[in-house]
Amino acid sequence: MTRTDLLMFLADELVARKQEGRPLKVGIDGRSGAGKSTLADELGVAVSRKGYEVLRASVDDFHNPRERRHKQGEYSARGYYEDAFDYESVVGGLLGPLSGTTFPVPCRQVSFDQRRNLPLNPAPVPAGTNTILLFEGIFVFRGRLNGYWTIEFFWELTPRHRWAELSPAIQGFWARLTRFGGSSQYVMTLHGRFTPMKRIPRPRQTW
Repeated sequence: MTRTDLLMFLADELVARKQEGRPLKVGIDGRSGAGKSTLADELGVAVSRKGYEVLRASVDDFHNPRERRHKQGEYSARGYYEDAFDYESVVGGLLGPLSGTTFPVPCRQVSFDQRRNLPLNPAPVPAGTNTILLFEGIFVFRGRLNGYWTIEFFWELTPRHRWAELSPAIQGFWARLTRFGGSSQYVMTLHGRFTPMKRIPRPRQTW
């Protein structure tokens, strides 16, 4: 199966599982660097071509302020798991409204600018019954969010993937170098925060 075939298969599954008169809320989880953002972006294009309104969002746009994120240490894996993200804003601004019974509803796709360490309050976007939410990020299957998803993907790379197939994830790696302030700081964050965090038990869910 080619990448295009896989995207079309997933898009067809989402459309088939969408209930009439209700938005579809899709959570995409996986390890850091697995290609979650790339999958969500490409899947969004495939779904929109089928006539649905795609609402794209990422947990990376719902960070807590730096003081809260790093209160257990800048490179603490457990601190990353427990303190990095503002799940109340995810629920209050996005998942909660999409789980109601009256539509359209205003939704907020972002709440915080991690690089500038500042809150954001953009104008909400309307979401109706024809909406399919594609929300990706790490830890999105944890308890506070897990009850809201209609469909859950766990996206994971295996050793059998060829280098060419990893290219979107490699592009994401270079984007993260910029976000974290260069290669040396990224390596410190990777080994101190991301890699140990993977050992913290998390539910793996499929459909």
